[in-house]
This record gives sequence, structure tokens and C-alpha cells, in this order.
Amino acid sequence: MDSNKHAGDLDDSFGKGGIVEPPDTVNTFGQVINVLVSSEEKIFIIGELARHYSIVSLNKDGSMNSDFNNGKIIKDIFKAGFLSAASEIKLTQDNNILIAGTYEETEIINYHALALYKQDGSLSANFGQGGKIIIYLPAEAGKYVSPPKIIPLPDKKILAVSTRQANYRSIAVLYRLEQNGEIDNTFGDKGYIDISYRKRETSAQSMLRQPDGKLLIAGMVRVDSEYGSYVGFVARFNSDGTPDTSFAEEGYFVNTKTYGFEQITSIELLLHGKIVATGNATSDKKMTGLLLCLTT
Repeated sequence: MDSNKHAGDLDDSFGKGGIVEPPDTVNTFGQVINVLVSSEEKIFIIGELARHYSIVSLNKDGSMNSDFNNGKIIKDIFKAGFLSAASEIKLTQDNNILIAGTYEETEIINYHALALYKQDGSLSANFGQGGKIIIYLPAEAGKYVSPPKIIPLPDKKILAVSTRQANYRSIAVLYRLEQNGEIDNTFGDKGYIDISYRKRETSAQSMLRQPDGKLLIAGMVRVDSEYGSYVGFVARFNSDGTPDTSFAEEGYFVNTKTYGFEQITSIELLLHGKIVATGNATSDKKMTGLLLCLTT
């Protein structure tokens, strides 16, 4: 490292003075949403450009990756409609690039959507229709109110968790897709599983798969119907989607030590197996950060 540089300084070897502005993105109506770095140190960035989703791939020095879409940005839609927005990007077991987000048919009707790209930037013909798929859960499932969080599985299936709204209530929903992107109807009773702590309003905001295959899902649950108090929760499920009743109480840790509005937005595993959960809490018009550590 340059002797005149300090930790936290912009890296002059990356882009121009540590900053990259990919071609065709300057002075556009867009934003960066998420980033992924592969084991080969290729950088994949998803974003939104004028109601389209976008994918950019860079080399580790910030230059455009010529092996991906001939070094050009991908600007595409899941399907014709009001908006196609990508929020998640993951690598699959066979090193393909899986993106997930929201397809808004109109301003008030939206669905989950996924697309699968090869390392060269072309769509996978074996996934959905020409590499893209819109997820339509049964009508009784209501409508989505949040983008999906996804996990590609070792058997090439895909797990997704989100929050849906039915009968004016928020309910977290977990579903699994086949390798080709179709709903796995063997998962749960209806192709999806409701996550609702004691039948209360429950929203999911983060998901993590443990090395043993069990799933951790975190978010917030409404505990007071009169005053609208929400608290953070972490739940653990077996690989088939059933609650792991050996975890906390009935499979759910609910942080009842706070009162007001609280949510857990991210969870990670420490090397020794404990669970770190972060989020925020609001009480008496003051917002504070939240950091919890749970045993496994």
C-alpha cells in the first residue's frame, strides 16, 4: 500500500481515484441496490435504471469485465409492466448469477421475479421462460409487500422469504423453487409456508442458512394489537420448513425486553456458531441501533 495512504482512504488503483461510474449510468435516473464478489474477484452489481433492473460486472481494478455481456451493462425487465427492480444477487452452485426482485405489473400490483444469468452475461435457457420467471402464489396468499430474500441450495433449488399481505394483515411467507424456477409444490401444504408467530402479524426481513441446513429467519412481529407495538424476532426452521421447536420458545426468539417499534434486519453466524442479529428500535420518538447475540 502507498506509504502516504491510510486505512479507509480511496484506492487509486480502482477505477479513477477509487471511484467507478459504469458507462451509460451517468446522469441517469438510477441507483445501486446490491453487490456480489465472486471467488475469482469479479464484481457484480445490480441496480435500477429508469424502471429497469441493471447488472454490471467489473474486474477487481474497477474496469468493465469483458467476459460478461461483452463488457457492457445489462438493462432489462422481467416482463413488460410498470417496474422491474432487482434487490438480491447470489451465485448458484454451478456458478450462475441469480437475481431476484419485484415485478410491478401496475403501480399497485406486484409479484416476485427472478432471472438466471451465465457467467458470460447470457440468460439461462433452462430457467423459467428464457431465463426469467414471475412468481405467482395462489390468489389466497394475498399480495407481496416486500422484495424476496433468496438462498440458492446445494441441490440447485432456491429458497425465498418475503412478507405478504392478506386481509389487511402482514404475514411472512417462505417458499421453495425447483431448479427451473417453478414453485416446488412439495414444500409445505400449498407450495409455501406461512411464518406467523402465534398467528400475529409477522414480517420477514432476513434469512440465513446454517451449515446443518436449518434456516434462520428474522424480522418483526406485532405483539400489541391495541397500541401497535412491534418487536424483533429470530426463528429457526428445519430444512422442510417446519419450526425447529428446540430453538428458543416454539422455534421463535421474540425480544420482549423492548416496547415500541423494533425490527431485526440482518443476521449472521459467528465462527463458534452463535447468532448475531442487528436492527433498530424506536421508543419515545428516539431511534437506537440494536445488536443481539443468541446461542445455537
